[in-house]
Amino acid sequence: MKAVLLLLASATMALAAPAKDEIAAMPGWSGALPSKQYSGFIAVDDGPGGQHIMMHYNFIESRSSPSKDPVILWQQGGPGSSGFGFGYMTELGPFHLSASSMSGGPSAVPKLHANPDAWDKQGNVLILEHPPGTGYSYCHDGNNKPVMCLWNDDTQAEAFLQELQGFFKLFPEFSGRELFITGESYAGLLVPNLMNQILLKEAEKELNVMGVALGNGCTGQPGMSSENPGRCNLGGQFDQQHNVDLFYGHGMVPKKMYNEVYKQCNFTCGPEIKACDGPYSSQCSKLISQMSDKLGEYNIYNIYDTCGSGNMSAPAALNLFGAAPSAAAAAEQYTDSSYGTMAQHTVRLARHELELRAGVSGGPPFSYPCGTGGAVNAWMNNEEVRKAIHMPSKKFYNTSWPCRGMQYQGYTHASIDLWPTLIKHFRVVIYNGDVDACVPYNGNEDWTAGLGLAEVESWRPWLVDEVPAGYVTTYAVPGQLSGANFTFLTIKDAGHMVPGYQPQRATAMLKRFLAGGPY
Repeated sequence: MKAVLLLLASATMALAAPAKDEIAAMPGWSGALPSKQYSGFIAVDDGPGGQHIMMHYNFIESRSSPSKDPVILWQQGGPGSSGFGFGYMTELGPFHLSASSMSGGPSAVPKLHANPDAWDKQGNVLILEHPPGTGYSYCHDGNNKPVMCLWNDDTQAEAFLQELQGFFKLFPEFSGRELFITGESYAGLLVPNLMNQILLKEAEKELNVMGVALGNGCTGQPGMSSENPGRCNLGGQFDQQHNVDLFYGHGMVPKKMYNEVYKQCNFTCGPEIKACDGPYSSQCSKLISQMSDKLGEYNIYNIYDTCGSGNMSAPAALNLFGAAPSAAAAAEQYTDSSYGTMAQHTVRLARHELELRAGVSGGPPFSYPCGTGGAVNAWMNNEEVRKAIHMPSKKFYNTSWPCRGMQYQGYTHASIDLWPTLIKHFRVVIYNGDVDACVPYNGNEDWTAGLGLAEVESWRPWLVDEVPAGYVTTYAVPGQLSGANFTFLTIKDAGHMVPGYQPQRATAMLKRFLAGGPY
């Protein structure tokens, strides 16, 4: 009997988390880790199109009760932005990097700071650097020689599901645990396409997906396909009108110009998306250009930000009002975090050297670190860091991080086409920081209202410490399965990267999302 028990114990240990991937110490941090962390690769030997994948994962066990708490998957945007570099190190991980991290000089390991609002206080956090070709993840020829990864919205979703299934094979003790999927920006296309794959492959019970929360997310355009590629957002007058409204609503343009723009551009957008079509007149285009000039310099991801270019790896310029770039060009720009070629009507990040030296923007209780972009690049390219987190030398990629090993071939499957089905199966929260001009909250408010669902609870403030933290609308879903509901929610004074810009409010939202509400 004793021998049998020993055999069972050995079998259980063999099915536990891979010891070789556990992080013993984190360079730049002098103390013990707050909880167990793992970093390694998930191998997918037969991905979409026969691609061989080495998917970098980072897994942070809950500080509370790792054996009982849910798994929270975080998906970064882009496509091509590192969830480990940016999601972990600048938004929701146990540690943060900032301008002050570089105080030891360019050759020192950047110093890590504790994040008091880390999401591992709420559950077990899983970060995948997806799609492969992002961050440390890569594709290879079958003999571990790196090759270019090729993706579109549909094929990345197939790979995404394989990677998730691969994770739970590595960590079988978490298999069947409640899984909540979160993300931001282009995750608004990556994640719904994953959810669609989960339904198509009937994997929802296997993965036990409880809900999805997406921040400032892309929607794509109705009817997108490989033959008819679209773009991140609905585009055209829809995006243009909502940006104009956002700028006017935040006091960035005068009422006289706002009224004239509305008159000449004949804006008619609202929840009925199809009512939003129409060509621009030459006078409309002229006024939009004049408005762009009058706006001055600001950060498109947070119009109130004072960090300047310090929170990106390169100064950025975005085209708010002109035509969208090609899908290939957009993917390249996202991967580089540099948008300088989209320059007909641009807004450039201001450079505020005093704020950068101070290393923080805003004031208590809503301050956040500046200088994160440069510190992240320095930390992730450090050889000591790579060794500690079980990643190859940077020479392995023959380039500095982020790895330029991915081609995203086009916007091929709009999430706005998928949501009517998805919301019947999963609890969904669409949330938006209300000072983001990249994917403005009023655009997401309109398309969510445009689904035609009955309101269970109309627009009202939701509170943190008895103070409005944003506004929330909850909808009923006809034919929904048990536990499914659909919510639109805003976070006051948050930019595109909500957990980074408003960490306390983001954490309060996360707690209520995991609990199923109410907000």
